[in-house]
Amino acid sequence: MKIFYTGEFYEPNLSIADLSISFSKVNDIRNYRYPLYSLYFDLKKLLNKPDAETIFLQKKKFCCFVVSNENCPTRNKFFHQLSRYKKVDSRGKYLNNIGAPVKDKKTFISDYKFVLSFENKSYPGYVTEKIVEPMIVNSIPIYWGDPYINNDFNSKSFVNINDFKSIKQAINYIIELDNDDRLYKKLMTEPWFTNNQLNENYLPENLLFKLVNMIENRGNRNEVNLELPNVMALFYDSIKRKLRGERKYY
Repeated sequence: MKIFYTGEFYEPNLSIADLSISFSKVNDIRNYRYPLYSLYFDLKKLLNKPDAETIFLQKKKFCCFVVSNENCPTRNKFFHQLSRYKKVDSRGKYLNNIGAPVKDKKTFISDYKFVLSFENKSYPGYVTEKIVEPMIVNSIPIYWGDPYINNDFNSKSFVNINDFKSIKQAINYIIELDNDDRLYKKLMTEPWFTNNQLNENYLPENLLFKLVNMIENRGNRNEVNLELPNVMALFYDSIKRKLRGERKYY
C-alpha cells in the first residue's frame, strides 16, 4: 500500500498512491485533507477561549512578526507598510529588528495584540501552523494565504487580508482595532471555529481510523494484525519525533 503525505505545497499525485494525506481539497475518496496545523497543536484547546477582558489585559504590545523565509513579497510588503503606522517587532531570522532570533515563539508572541500570520503562498486549502500559533496564545492573527480560510476558521475572529480590497484598507482596519478597545474585545469574543465547532476530520484519532480502514480493506483482514492502542502509540510517537526535529515528513 502506498501513502502520499505532505503538509507543504505539493498537490497529491493519486496515480502513484492508494491514499493521500494532504492539505489538498481535491474531490477524491482517496484523499484525506489533513492541514499541517493539525499536527502541531491539540485543536480542542481552541474551543475554550478565555473571556475578552482577560485576554485584553494580557496584551501589552502591538504586533509581531517571526519569519525566516524571505521569499514572500506579499508578506514583506505588508510588514513594511504596517510598520509605517507603528513598529512591528520582528524577531525571526529575516527583517529582525529587536535582537537574536526567538527560541520560544509561543511565549514571545503571547504579549502581542496582533501577529502577522502570512503563508509562504496563497493557494486553496493550503494552511499551515501560522494561523493557529497566535490563536493558541489568544492573539489575533493577521492572516494571508488560503482564500477559503473561512472554511477552516471563523473569519470574524481574526483579520483576513483576503476580505479587503487592498492592503491599505486592511491596515486601516487594524489601526481601528488597535485604537478602539471595544472593537478589539468584540473580535476576541468570537470563537476561533465557526459556531465553535471543530472539524473532527482534523483530529489524529480519526486520521488513524482512516489509515487502519484503508489497510484492512486492501486484502484479507486475517492478514492484518493491528492492535489499535499500539498503532495509536506509534502514530503519536511519529508526530512527536517530527516536532522535535528527529524525523522529516515523507
